[in-house]
Amino acid sequence: MAGRGKRESSHADGIGPARLVGLTFVAAVALVFGWALIQLFSADGLHLGARSTGNARIEGVLLHTDDRTLTVSFTGNNPATTFDSPCWEGYDIRVTEDPTIVHIEIKEIQHVISAGGGDCAFAVRNRTETVTLSQPLAGRTVIEGYSGAPIIPFPANSLLTLDPIPKGWTLADTSGGSAMWNLTWTLAATPGGPLVQPSVERITVSQAMPGSPTAGPPGHPSGTAPPGPPPIAATVRGHAGTLEGGPSNRTLKWDERGTTVTILATHAGPAGVQTASFTDDELVAVAERLV
Repeated sequence: MAGRGKRESSHADGIGPARLVGLTFVAAVALVFGWALIQLFSADGLHLGARSTGNARIEGVLLHTDDRTLTVSFTGNNPATTFDSPCWEGYDIRVTEDPTIVHIEIKEIQHVISAGGGDCAFAVRNRTETVTLSQPLAGRTVIEGYSGAPIIPFPANSLLTLDPIPKGWTLADTSGGSAMWNLTWTLAATPGGPLVQPSVERITVSQAMPGSPTAGPPGHPSGTAPPGPPPIAATVRGHAGTLEGGPSNRTLKWDERGTTVTILATHAGPAGVQTASFTDDELVAVAERLV
């Protein structure tokens, strides 16, 4: 009985060393598990089983006319890719502001297991995300989080857009880089109709950064005219311009609002047949719709 009383006294006097070690271990496991659980939730949908894996490179920034809203352009996965696909990737934009700098990071969020598994090239496309600053940019330097380098925003008040958009067309893509901003409208193929290559008709309006050297049209980053006959002089929206390229890569190019504007438009052709550009008159008609 004395021995039993001594054991009971031991419990009453405090926690023994063995139990203390056990409780400390349990607390540590709970802490680690709790931290890991937080890390497993993505910021764009609270998906269990995802984690931040690094930064995506910001390719361009569009500064809206309110001087507070920024559209950030980067290359990412197709937003239609569902979380149960190994090609899924989410994004968390983090903005840090101080009196002289606006620092923007795009955190990539992927599956803990099988992230990037399989052939995911089909899922890659231009992406944009929009952020609103706590106060106007007011000339502050925008820093791109992937490289730590400054990036000059493209002013939205220099951007031309289709208005009204032709019936059946939709704005399918907006993207930018350090020297250019692009808007692409598409007309989808007729539902149930024959397969086409590509599956849409497409109009891309590209504009060089105001004040930058003249940039080449889409698909011609060297700045040179596309292959084909010599440029033909044309008057576009009251400005001197040129029609350039051959039958399958015709472009219209002119200067307006302090920037070089280029239109590249293509009709979808039958499967296996190279697409043909809009006619010269069609390109000029597209230009006249821009506002």
